[in-house]
Amino acid sequence: MIITNLAFADISFLDYYFSDEPLMEEVRMYVDDKFNCEDIALNFVASMLTCEGPLLVRGRDAYVTYDPIYGISRKPGHMKMRSKCLNDFTEMFGFMPLSDEQA
Repeated sequence: MIITNLAFADISFLDYYFSDEPLMEEVRMYVDDKFNCEDIALNFVASMLTCEGPLLVRGRDAYVTYDPIYGISRKPGHMKMRSKCLNDFTEMFGFMPLSDEQA
């Protein structure tokens, strides 16, 4: 999966995500309600539309990330919630569109 704070995406993925398609309306309502998992939802959309995993793009300099002190990922139960998002999105989409890729 790709994290949306450092990602490139084709505009068609966002067009579909914000469309009036009933599935996307349900997904957006879920994300808004949980205040979480928009990155997982966008990964589902990208994989569903392309039937591929994310593309690895490397910059000139190494990307450095630090374990955050504050934020949503530090809240108790965060990983459990993200696992629930995966299961709930799989149910909403009717299949698991994410490809098993490693980079």
